Amino acid sequence: MLVVAVGVGLLIRFKCNQSDKPAQKPPPREVPIATVTTDAAVVEPPVMDAAIAIEPDEPPPPEKPRYDGPPLEIGALSADGKRALLVTLEGQHVTPRLRVVVIDTGAVETDVELAALDMIEDPKSEAVISDLVRARAVLRGFPLGTHRFARIASSSDGARGAFNVGDPLHLVDGDKLGAKLALPAAYDPMITPDNMLLMRGYDGRIDGEGKYSLFAVPLTGGKPKKIAGTDGIVGRWVVHDHVLRTVVSQLPAIATCVLEIPLTKPYKVTSRVCPEAATSDDIALSPSGTWVTWVAGEGEDRRVRSMELATKRVDMDVEQSGFANISDDGHVVFSQYDSATVWDPKSKELRESAAAIDHGCVFRTATELVCPDGGSVRVERLSP
Repeated sequence: MLVVAVGVGLLIRFKCNQSDKPAQKPPPREVPIATVTTDAAVVEPPVMDAAIAIEPDEPPPPEKPRYDGPPLEIGALSADGKRALLVTLEGQHVTPRLRVVVIDTGAVETDVELAALDMIEDPKSEAVISDLVRARAVLRGFPLGTHRFARIASSSDGARGAFNVGDPLHLVDGDKLGAKLALPAAYDPMITPDNMLLMRGYDGRIDGEGKYSLFAVPLTGGKPKKIAGTDGIVGRWVVHDHVLRTVVSQLPAIATCVLEIPLTKPYKVTSRVCPEAATSDDIALSPSGTWVTWVAGEGEDRRVRSMELATKRVDMDVEQSGFANISDDGHVVFSQYDSATVWDPKSKELRESAAAIDHGCVFRTATELVCPDGGSVRVERLSP
């Protein structure tokens, strides 16, 4: 057997002469690391079969940018479901903010503060007009140029818009303030692809309370025109495939119903479905407006139901607490303080969910929700 010698003598000599002279480092030996020598043969290292090669680990997800601002809510998702618009809410006593986040990566595309739009006193001021331009540049990328909490809307090209100054709505064209609309109060501005402004406008009184209906007016101005059959509109809406679905309710005079309005002229109601015993307080539409969930009854008689609007078929009828959210295939999530329960439309059963879902989450797909997470978002998936 071939014995490999070890440089013991060099080590002893080094020890003995430490006090006489500096240590001499022996030259490195060149040993072929990848070869093992024996008396019998030279064995080369095994070559790993490509079929069983270990794949490298997937890179960790990118870290989300640090955020130290006020709480943000999801105002809207883009039509392709790739981006989320995060917004501040009125009443938080903070500077209005629009922040666009790429959902799957957490990357921040846009983050603008709109200080001049907090308490508008002079809508003609340069600061207000400048912030309106910046806001429209963000909102134009989302359905109807707005979001569910907005008091401002943008045309799809960002050139025109409408915004609230107190209760009335004002038009704006580029950096020029337009006319104040001839309604004493109008909210929830939405702008269609053909530049028609829709709004929830004051429409007299009923049973001693103010009544609102859906109005339309061109962005170029004019007198707002009421869309027939929209009395009692409550400002809850979704849009999909150029069809607006919205809720009307002013009990007992006006039943709680879901309306369907194609976003093309002449803007008329083409469908009305009125879930039994529904109220305006506890009704929610799926992202496309194809399903609805609502609360029927009170106290011991309280039930939560769901319905597919096209068939008017009641799918769920259960006793369950929590904030209800519904998907486009009939999944219903009930979010409580520290837990979530899911209705499965296939098994017709309720089950507990391990997903961290709260009332701020919104459905992106039939089984996937996007939830606010500081200055970003996270995706929660329902287990099969």
